[in-house]
Amino acid sequence: MEASSLRIGNYVLDRGGKTLRIDHIDFYKVYMDMFVGLQSVHPLTEYYGNLQPIPLTEEILLKCGFERDAAGFLGSDQSDTAFRSKIYVSKHGVKFFLWIECEDNYFSENGIEIESLHQLQNLYFALTGQELEVSL
Repeated sequence: MEASSLRIGNYVLDRGGKTLRIDHIDFYKVYMDMFVGLQSVHPLTEYYGNLQPIPLTEEILLKCGFERDAAGFLGSDQSDTAFRSKIYVSKHGVKFFLWIECEDNYFSENGIEIESLHQLQNLYFALTGQELEVSL
């Protein structure tokens, strides 16, 4: 994976296929904080080259708080003083697309193709300024 596509808080897979939440990033590795009870222990580390994206699925979208509606999956209502917007993720065949609706108009005409959980997390943060809550 490219280091430039990762942010703190992203979920990815380590070399063994286990879910890793990125808590720290440096030049060559990412780290996940580890605890035994309430005691912090040595963090789990993984090199960028060993990381794999978590493929986006309907199950993951539901675990991120998306709800089904007539248009596909409804994400979060984001309120702003200037406008009210909604974020949708829809599935077409095996691909997922993110759509932004504001005052009944879609800003992303063809949708933005997303393949993995960390891409969804990054787009959601860029659009809303809030972290996407993930319950894996």
